[in-house]
Amino acid sequence: MKHITVLATLALTLLLASVTIVGCSSTATKGSSPSEDSTADEIASGPSLDELTDALSEGWSTETWYSSIVDIRVEQRMLAQVIVVETDMPSGQADSVATAQEMGDAIREIGYSDIAPNLSIDGIDGGQLMGMGSGVDATEALDLPATPQSAAELGGWIDAVFSDSGESWYGSIQTVEIATDVPGWGDTAMIVVRTDLPGGDAREQSIMEARMIGHAISMMGQSLAEDYQVLDANEENLVSGDIPSSAYRY
Repeated sequence: MKHITVLATLALTLLLASVTIVGCSSTATKGSSPSEDSTADEIASGPSLDELTDALSEGWSTETWYSSIVDIRVEQRMLAQVIVVETDMPSGQADSVATAQEMGDAIREIGYSDIAPNLSIDGIDGGQLMGMGSGVDATEALDLPATPQSAAELGGWIDAVFSDSGESWYGSIQTVEIATDVPGWGDTAMIVVRTDLPGGDAREQSIMEARMIGHAISMMGQSLAEDYQVLDANEENLVSGDIPSSAYRY
């Protein structure tokens, strides 16, 4: 098992690189609905993955977004089952996000929660265009260990929860620190995660991995800090944000 080095740092000087990430809203714009005798109406109570795929084909194949679907499958992400809709749309573009919202609305109308609690519509490069969850309390659903109460417990918690998860981002973590006096963040305590994720041409993919690390940190709640930051191999900021005060939900 990999053991993450944990540092308790009271002063840390970082050069923050400004990163803008296109947000994805779970509020979908409705497209055309299928006819009354469509497969979607027949299986709305809880389809299988094959039935969901068939329903999209039978009820929404004339929609402009339908041809962008490459694959529909179930994966495990962040310890939970997720329906992944892989598309050929580029990530980080407003048109792609809007189209994904229409696609997500159709899938929500068919019904997906009996297949998996979460839905992710991804772009051609793997970036998430839209995501929807069930609102389940992750702490209860996953029977997570007690949240860390000190810097010394921080790395051990991440090891215990994710070392056997198969998450691709886990192996990129080099150190996890609790820091104050981070430039641009005042004297607020902050969890700083250093990784070996590359910058440069691979930066966009690294940002996606860093966002997953941020989700993992959010599962701890605010027991140690209210904010987090994930750095790449050059110690440039990939993502940063607030840690939810309430329970992390899918």
